[in-house]
Amino acid sequence: MKNRQKGFSTVELLLSLIVVVLIAGVGWYVYQSTKKTEDSLSNAESSSNSTTQKSEKASPEIPADWKTYENKELGIKYAYPKLWENASKPDIVDAGSYTKMLVLTPFTVKYEVSSKSWEYSEPVDGNTTYEPEKLSSDSSKEVYFIGGADADCVNGDIIIIAKSKAVSFSVPVACENTEKQTLKYSIAQKDEDIKKFIELLQIK
Repeated sequence: MKNRQKGFSTVELLLSLIVVVLIAGVGWYVYQSTKKTEDSLSNAESSSNSTTQKSEKASPEIPADWKTYENKELGIKYAYPKLWENASKPDIVDAGSYTKMLVLTPFTVKYEVSSKSWEYSEPVDGNTTYEPEKLSSDSSKEVYFIGGADADCVNGDIIIIAKSKAVSFSVPVACENTEKQTLKYSIAQKDEDIKKFIELLQIK
């Protein structure tokens, strides 16, 4: 009788142990599944918030008085200040004039100033003041290119040639002293317009 009770107790103990292990296993599985679901929801929410923030950052307002240019053939569309003009052909610049070229590519934004000597160039610091005496009808525009551009010096003339899939346009030269000039586009306003123009291009 005692042996039967011992055997029954051992079987009962084993069954109880198996039940406990099964319950623990099921509990662990449920916990892991719930945790994965919560993590997925949390990641999805974070991703959604991040996307929303990026969308908000990537939507600067276009000033109301700006124009919009679109070239379907080149797949280019952008807004630009009303004082700026699109140039249908590359510009040939007199070597004695002051010309600033802004080259915009998908990877870089590069500023260059070319002056009387082709070998001479310096970064644009945004504070350059153009002397009225040096401004002529041939040098009252600053040449800009969207895409890429090649520049060469031929017979003393600086020739800027836009590469394929590039659009060029010109900007009035900014001059602080407007008494002797009809130009009324300040350096500060021009710099602000260029900054805004680049900002809008970067969201494309």
